[in-house]
Amino acid sequence: CPNNIDIAHIMDSLRQTSLREGIKPSQKNVPIFHAAFLSSIKKHGRVYEPEMVVNYALRSGGIKGLMQQAGLGIAMFSRGKIKLLPAQARVKKQVEDIFKKKRGKG
Repeated sequence: CPNNIDIAHIMDSLRQTSLREGIKPSQKNVPIFHAAFLSSIKKHGRVYEPEMVVNYALRSGGIKGLMQQAGLGIAMFSRGKIKLLPAQARVKKQVEDIFKKKRGKG
């Protein structure tokens, strides 16, 4: 941004505030995606896309949603675009500490 504004940080802060205050999202799947994203980071120290997509697809569309994503996932895997197993994050301990501190704040 030419004005040195951290747009991603502002957007994330607004998302967190709206969730905390119970403001309904304009699109119903936004909180589901957000939860799937954070769950993956919490578990692996970074985003593990296959697990995140499965989590999101099941929570937003059930088995039908998962089946809609399956073809794309298989194609991406066969082209080497996604890995079968998650990579180990070197900062996993630091990420765990961040989540622990957040949990302590309520």
